[in-house]
Amino acid sequence: MLRTTSLPALAASCAGLLLAGCSVSAGTEADIDKATLEHGITDTLTKKVGRKPDSVTCPGPLKAEVGQSERCVLVGDGTRYGVTATITSYQNGNAQYDVKVDEQPMH
Repeated sequence: MLRTTSLPALAASCAGLLLAGCSVSAGTEADIDKATLEHGITDTLTKKVGRKPDSVTCPGPLKAEVGQSERCVLVGDGTRYGVTATITSYQNGNAQYDVKVDEQPMH
């Protein structure tokens, strides 16, 4: 059976989420490029809430160093939420990061 969820429900489901353990291979300069980060956040949110957001947009690459973070924007049904991706570990070219969706929508 196909399960559907409204986009407002997606945004509400995502609000306040802290998703741990996202893992990507960083490039040779130890950066996670913009497209890879956006795709990773989208995949993580899709798996967690069962629905793909309309979009996730990040400003640029994220340096793959523990503690580095980047603010991105998630859109679902026209509602925008801030998203923070924070590197939690980096070893042998693999970065792990947490994704935290803001509690309140952006204005």
